[in-house]
Amino acid sequence: KNDSLINNQICQVLLSVDRSGMNTEEHYWVNQIIWFWYHHAISCALVKYKDKKAAQDFATKATEYQAQMFDHPNRITWLLYLLVHDRFEEAHEWVRSIPIDHSEKTTAQEVLTEYMLGATIPGLK
Repeated sequence: KNDSLINNQICQVLLSVDRSGMNTEEHYWVNQIIWFWYHHAISCALVKYKDKKAAQDFATKATEYQAQMFDHPNRITWLLYLLVHDRFEEAHEWVRSIPIDHSEKTTAQEVLTEYMLGATIPGLK
């Protein structure tokens, strides 16, 4: 919501850049930066602004950009997508499906628990 923040300005520039002349690596990194912005915008919309609709929109965009980067290791974006779209059973199943040795297993369990308890985002369920 703050266009003066440099990270928001960078995202807007990257969203408007013509990518037709980019090589594969450049295209990947533009997607990575945009995905990362949307990924964090989900939490910002929920925690700072209590705006579930914005969080849903950001989650949709984040998953779209993440899907363009094959085998992206992040598992939290999809979990957030499921949670903000009230797909709780799928969210529980998603967390269960993350291998125990995956670096995001504990984070996913914590995010799920906090969301379901309303500890992080009261009043949004």
